Amino acid sequence: QGRAYLIDGVETAFNSGQIASFVEGLFRFLSSVQSDSQLAQSFIIRLFIRTDLVRRAVENVEQQIEGRSLVLSWDTQSILNFALSRIAELEWFKLHFPVCTDQLRSQIERLENGVVSETECNDYLLAIFPTKLRRNNLLTLTFLKDYFSEGVGDTASFYPRIYDTFLRSIAEPSLIGSKAARMNQIEDDRVAQPLIIAAHDYASKQYLNQVVAELKNLVQLSTDPKQNED
Repeated sequence: QGRAYLIDGVETAFNSGQIASFVEGLFRFLSSVQSDSQLAQSFIIRLFIRTDLVRRAVENVEQQIEGRSLVLSWDTQSILNFALSRIAELEWFKLHFPVCTDQLRSQIERLENGVVSETECNDYLLAIFPTKLRRNNLLTLTFLKDYFSEGVGDTASFYPRIYDTFLRSIAEPSLIGSKAARMNQIEDDRVAQPLIIAAHDYASKQYLNQVVAELKNLVQLSTDPKQNED
């Protein structure tokens, strides 16, 4: 049987001086594999890479990936499906919200395919989270959609990494720190509001730290400010 190989993390594999030539070489390698019928029958390779790196590294990339590429993005419905599928897997949520998580597990195939409607997702989320956040004077559903995205409406793009860290740190507050570990996790039969805020802050910082790591590899800074501007 053929094997499938997934390549990820290219953004932090090499420094900024090497990344362009590395990505170009990687695409040439993939093209060689795909154009060899015997190799192509034996295994496939899937590369997960930021689109800006692709454009910078290979001039004729359009011909190389024509009909072979898929732009991955997360709209509101798909990201909420993802979040609920994670909730269904985390033991803490299963322990404290058994009725809701049982329902989610019965819908797991639909959640994995991202076809549970936004309205249905809202109902599940409100069975677990409070209706409103006192600190922000904000509806929780608005918070869960707007505070986890770049842009608004149809232009919004979401990051599953942030949702995943957010949910895991609610389930295990010690990930956030010793102060959060002493917080109440449940308040009025819903996830406690202070913990929601703390988990979001933690998830955001973790994500930014990852972005910093990527930028260090992507951008080669100079001691000359003018060169950096250019």
